[in-house]
Amino acid sequence: DLQSETAMLEFRLVAGEDEVAAEFSRRLQAHIRRSGKSSHLKRRLRERSDRYRSWDPSVYVQEPNIKESAGGLRDLHMVLWLARVFGAEGLEGIREMGLMPAAECGRAREAYDFLLRVRAQLHIQAGAKNDQLTFTAQEEAAPALGYADEESATASEQIMRDYFLRARILHTFSRDFFDALEERLRAQRWVKRRPRIEPLTGGLALREYHSIVLDGEGEEVLDAPSGLMRVFELQYRYGCQLSPELRAFVRGHLDSADEAFLASPEVRESFFQILGGKAGVAKTLHEMHELGFLGRYLPEFDPLTCFVQYDQYHRYTADEHTLVAIAALDELAYTKEIPLQELAHLHREMERTHVLRLAILLHDIGKARGPRHVHKSAALLPDIILRLGLPADEGRVIEFLVTNHLEMGHTAERRDLEDPLLIRNFAEKVVTAEQLQMLYLLSYADVSAVAPGIWSEWRGALMHELYAKTLLVLETGEAAVRARRREEVLTQVHLEARAASSRVEEEEIRRHLEGMPERYRVGSAPQDILRDIEMGRRLREEGRRCAIDITHRRRLGNTRLIIVCQDRIGLFALIAGTLAALDLSILGAKVSTREDGLVVDAFQVVDAAGKAVTDDALWEKFREAMEALLAGEMELEDLLRKNRRYLRPKHKASEGVQVLVEYDLAASEDATVLDIVTPDRHGLLSQIAHFLAEEGLSISRAKISTEGPRAVDVFYVTDAQGRKIEDHARLHELCERLTRTLAGEPQAGAAVS
Repeated sequence: DLQSETAMLEFRLVAGEDEVAAEFSRRLQAHIRRSGKSSHLKRRLRERSDRYRSWDPSVYVQEPNIKESAGGLRDLHMVLWLARVFGAEGLEGIREMGLMPAAECGRAREAYDFLLRVRAQLHIQAGAKNDQLTFTAQEEAAPALGYADEESATASEQIMRDYFLRARILHTFSRDFFDALEERLRAQRWVKRRPRIEPLTGGLALREYHSIVLDGEGEEVLDAPSGLMRVFELQYRYGCQLSPELRAFVRGHLDSADEAFLASPEVRESFFQILGGKAGVAKTLHEMHELGFLGRYLPEFDPLTCFVQYDQYHRYTADEHTLVAIAALDELAYTKEIPLQELAHLHREMERTHVLRLAILLHDIGKARGPRHVHKSAALLPDIILRLGLPADEGRVIEFLVTNHLEMGHTAERRDLEDPLLIRNFAEKVVTAEQLQMLYLLSYADVSAVAPGIWSEWRGALMHELYAKTLLVLETGEAAVRARRREEVLTQVHLEARAASSRVEEEEIRRHLEGMPERYRVGSAPQDILRDIEMGRRLREEGRRCAIDITHRRRLGNTRLIIVCQDRIGLFALIAGTLAALDLSILGAKVSTREDGLVVDAFQVVDAAGKAVTDDALWEKFREAMEALLAGEMELEDLLRKNRRYLRPKHKASEGVQVLVEYDLAASEDATVLDIVTPDRHGLLSQIAHFLAEEGLSISRAKISTEGPRAVDVFYVTDAQGRKIEDHARLHELCERLTRTLAGEPQAGAAVS
């Protein structure tokens, strides 16, 4: 039993006879010899893998368990247990046996002491055992351990950077120690035969097809044209690891990466051989980073090392986030997931993959230099491009990708993708199909690396829609697309009506389409247009005030709600308020108004658990409430008062979120866009919609999303006559008053654009 064996290995004589303790030790060693040291090592490796899976295999998780996470105290405990099995006592014994260099043992001791101090502080704060270094615990522990806020970083950010640097040391020490033991056991088995050593170029060799080793003293490695970079190129090419001796050699010769090395064409080509691969690149880049070599070759990347992104949204430090993004790209080479096949195909067909990966490596280098990291990242690029000697075309592509790496996600999630102007402007920005494809892949990798599960089918569907529509414009021209769509849509809806044996005639379809806005005609599926016409007809024939259609989309995890009724000021607020009263949340909304005043409202709705709303009784309550509200038989305020959670925060961390309201006149031809960032709370959309209705504004479209404790909502608004609002003074005042409303207290003006 490994747990019992571990306890025995940890035994200490507290009281009693020395002879008894010595006999116990002798019998334990005899047991270990019988079971075999190799077997013990395998069980420890398996135990470590299981522990990493239980917590997180990354050292750089923002809220780590200081004992059990990768790089935690347990990593060194396992080293010391194994050392006793092999006859070494403590770090000093490990050094004396030659298993690890003295310098590495010293670094491990210092790192272990640091983690012990932090753990002790966590216990003091909690008044009990507590090993979880949460955001709150970080803020409390930092000043107690001597950290203070500085201009460049808060006290909690500083302590976490020190933690990650020490945890990385322990993690690397543990890995190197395990590898050294494996090599020693192999050498013992090779007493009767020589290991298979295949010489490679530049003073390196491949041992047993398992690891890259030095072939000599190492002078040839440093004298080779590509120097240390050749080590990692061979590691990538053979898909193996570096021996502990070679890792120590690289760490000890980082100074060879001087200015001439950084500007060397041979080094660059060797680096691009790694970046140009389709899979396995992240593993090599991780090795380069852990040995300190990546930051030497790309000095602009080095400040990201263990840089804490102190928010509730990112799971990893800035450097780990970047490397996880590279890993997400690697995984596309093997993915079997159907929603990712378009991305996987683009990745496989990409010719200049090295350009895309270099852009991913550089996309966040400005984060360690303060706010507005996109601009700071872009400002560093000219020097990098010049130093690396990149062709002008590749340099332009990298500058485009880094400067616009947030654009695709922002546009897909916060803008109306059925707006022809939006697609045309986005196509003008990306310029070429290749840049569009690279931006699509970069956006996927960047979002996926924020935290597990952040990339969802909903987010992927929005991103793919933007990609597909933009690609069509780039390939055929936007005007041609719109003209062809207008000609096709009438025929398609008519054929759909005939196939469904609908009573809707071609003339009725024509009148409906001619009365609807262009974005409705271009962006709606034929079956959806036919459904809307039939709902409008049912509204007239049955004498109801609204017609409602419900579709559950379980694969996307939401329910689509369609409401057809006559337009009125505050209609959106009534619908949003009714949904809020029933504890339902809106993910997205589109409003299309026909010239005769018929409104087609489409909502994506989820329940309190974030899933599709499949309760029929709940939807019946919604129908009854909407009929009563539209008939004036009930007030929305009375309905909302029944929900005790209305306008209460959804997250404890919401208190620290600042309210930001901005307007944008360039994003749409027919509406003014309001961007709102505010603490997320129940019924927020209803509150905003009610405010806009009181201002005499109509909401034509809405994009709803959350980022941790923040709600990031976008509204397309017009005045009572359906016209775009372009009066800057009115918009500025509107933003100020909405900011005060959302903040719940008088406050200075909102930021505007």
